[in-house]
Amino acid sequence: MARAADTLVVIGAGAGGCVLATRLAQRTRARVVLLEAGGHAWSPLLKVPMAVGKALREGWHGWHYQTEPIAGADGRSVIWPRGKVVGGSTSINGMIYVRGAAADFDAWADAGNEGWRHADVLPYFKRAEHHLDRHDAHHGNEGPWVVARATDPNPLYDAFVEAGVAAGFAHNDDFNGAVQEGFGRYDFCIDRGLRSSTATAYLPLARRCANFELITRAHATRLLLDGTTVTGVEYATAGRRERIEASEVFLCGGVVNSPQLLQLSGIGEPADLEPHGIAVRHALPGVGRGLTDHVQLPIRFTCNRPLTVYTQIRADRMLGAMAQAMFAGSGPATRFPVEGGAFTRASPQSPAADLQWFFVRSLGVARLRGFGRSNDPLMQEGFTIALCMLQPNSRGRIGLRSADPLSKPVISPGWLDHPSEVDVFLAGMEQVARVADAAPLRQFIGACLTAELTDKDRATRERYVRRNTGPGHHQVGTCRMGHDAHAVVDAQLRVRGLDRLRIVDASVMPNIVRGNTAAATVMIAEKCADLVAPS
Repeated sequence: MARAADTLVVIGAGAGGCVLATRLAQRTRARVVLLEAGGHAWSPLLKVPMAVGKALREGWHGWHYQTEPIAGADGRSVIWPRGKVVGGSTSINGMIYVRGAAADFDAWADAGNEGWRHADVLPYFKRAEHHLDRHDAHHGNEGPWVVARATDPNPLYDAFVEAGVAAGFAHNDDFNGAVQEGFGRYDFCIDRGLRSSTATAYLPLARRCANFELITRAHATRLLLDGTTVTGVEYATAGRRERIEASEVFLCGGVVNSPQLLQLSGIGEPADLEPHGIAVRHALPGVGRGLTDHVQLPIRFTCNRPLTVYTQIRADRMLGAMAQAMFAGSGPATRFPVEGGAFTRASPQSPAADLQWFFVRSLGVARLRGFGRSNDPLMQEGFTIALCMLQPNSRGRIGLRSADPLSKPVISPGWLDHPSEVDVFLAGMEQVARVADAAPLRQFIGACLTAELTDKDRATRERYVRRNTGPGHHQVGTCRMGHDAHAVVDAQLRVRGLDRLRIVDASVMPNIVRGNTAAATVMIAEKCADLVAPS
């Protein structure tokens, strides 16, 4: 067993863990040990932007999670991708860089979380960022995480943005700038044609530090406690159990694994632990509660010109594009085919954007095709406008399936339990119909494959929403920050009632941000590093 003296253990090499471990290694003399249950991101599918869909679908570097049947989503059980790999979900996600609206962070502070107002956290966003193209007060240019503007010249993206403006929405050149609302193009975490994850951005800096150690294939099984003090962690590796004693432990397992590890360690709601024979070490009823995600709804159109991913995924073309991306950092595979986006309000009464749009140059998750035709209706020229509900009212939970730390947890998303959420999607569908009917985009549309888009019957459209929603992959909130009885961490990210344990990942977000969550998670880790070891 490793000694505790001046040993900082970070559990989980994902968006939070890679950042935090690097900063702690740079700023302290303590031994910093980063534990990761998965291996390294060796696959080209994780490096080349266009291959993201296959990486998500196959799950070679994921946890293979699946939800329980979701009552509000027509009783369906859906796949729940999470990265089990160095870099975590930043090694498998869509690389879109969106921080969230300023109002999101102001709301965190207004709820009593001092130090989390937008003005407080903006310096941490900028500290992390190395934006190649934007040089203004909203962006950073000296951080390790490379961010760049969208670069695809495909005319469909311009048509989408122009159609949004023609339909009465604003144009927005920068979703991370002074305002968030409007139609425009996303920025991406892509560096010289390949993915920029927290592993590729931060860990090279950590490896220069003699006090840093990364242990892969190390699945944390429980926290070690002495009364209310966390003294270390036990982990499984190569068929055996190992322990590390620590002067402080930082849990960065993410929205699923962080609450699961707490529960396995006897930390949580007693009624959740006792049925599995787990002794309660510290009662904390909010652990695993508050699960929130941006539920996503696809609306599909065929395209009357060869401008979509379908043209590019023929096996011979895709293999050549992959090779060009890997060895030259150029070509069509270096771009993630979701460059168009928007933020809109479902109604004029909405205080801020409550819908996020993704313009996808594909009808579904792209699969390699041969030279013939397919009977699959999604295997043809087409594009998707996907809507994400940004401020859901429903909440789900993460629970234990058993006391076996290697068993998969129970994931109950709770989607669409609140009646207002369907209304948001129905308003979004009306907006999509307006944009699709605007001349700049209408000229590229062959047919609308989502007949319910313009159906006058509310029940028909609601049925479509409940049968077709899917995860937005932006899950947060299962160990949320706050001061009420169900808060798990305080504003310094310390687990309430325990010593020497902090949580540093998306699970601590008290409310979900309006946008993709990777950037906000990196910000949380940068801020935590300052709380522990000020720069």
